Amino acid sequence: MNLKQFIRGNPKLLRLVRYLQRWLRPLYAQPITDWFEYIRFFNDWQHYRAAGEVARIKDFYACLTDQTHETPFDAYYFYQGAWLARRVGAAKMAKHVDIASSALTISALSAQVETVFVDYRPLKASLPGLTSIAGDILNLPFSDDSIESLSCLHVIEHIGFGRL
Repeated sequence: MNLKQFIRGNPKLLRLVRYLQRWLRPLYAQPITDWFEYIRFFNDWQHYRAAGEVARIKDFYACLTDQTHETPFDAYYFYQGAWLARRVGAAKMAKHVDIASSALTISALSAQVETVFVDYRPLKASLPGLTSIAGDILNLPFSDDSIESLSCLHVIEHIGFGRL
């Protein structure tokens, strides 16, 4: 039994590890100057408590870099999802197949066209208009010439690494 298996097999230990990860991840992911955000966070917490609000530190999920003037976003996924939705919408297809693109993009796309999402790790979600199936991009579970509309965004770089 390795360490991961041991931790996963002990629910209390697993909760502790996840709790510590929530609080320590910002230290790993941010420059040292951002560590001062912890000070701001705890000052804000003290003001919140002084206002008579009940807030237990163990219930927090510190988002230390959220105090911004604009909403941050990943431009690659934001613009490609919008592009895909506009293209599929304009084509007025009855059904669209996507291979392993962003689950967020596909969830929104399924609101306008029946969508089949194919990934080696099927999406465990349920939405009207969305079907998720397990599949390998090198051996798709469709007959030849049966797909009218297909997308595969930000995926090609993963092929050959045992993921698709």
